[in-house]
Amino acid sequence: MTPSDGDVYARLIQRITLAILLLGAAGTATFVVTRGWRFALGFFLGACMSYLSFWRWQQVVESLGGTIQKSPVQKRAIAPMVIRFAVLAAAAYGIVKYLDVTAVAVFLGLLISAAAVIVSILFELIYART
Repeated sequence: MTPSDGDVYARLIQRITLAILLLGAAGTATFVVTRGWRFALGFFLGACMSYLSFWRWQQVVESLGGTIQKSPVQKRAIAPMVIRFAVLAAAAYGIVKYLDVTAVAVFLGLLISAAAVIVSILFELIYART
């Protein structure tokens, strides 16, 4: 019995979300010990923004394909998406400027989603069922 595309997609999203949370927590704990609390705070806030960005992209994909949602989805305009990215950029600037954290820490936190996708790909390659 092969799983449906919706089931595969839902499991993939769950796996990536879990990887984002675990990598974010592990990175924050590691940076508290090795680089100090300010660096860890910057990393943590960057990881939170990375998760929000991933969540937003998930919403965009679901609105285009309607893979998981059962009800019809309205098409969204591009302007709100651009505004959300501008808000994320402003938040990153505010974190670096006003919380006095290193931009490198925030940037590393922003890469958490990409790292989680790579972890998910490796998981699929190792534990894929044919």
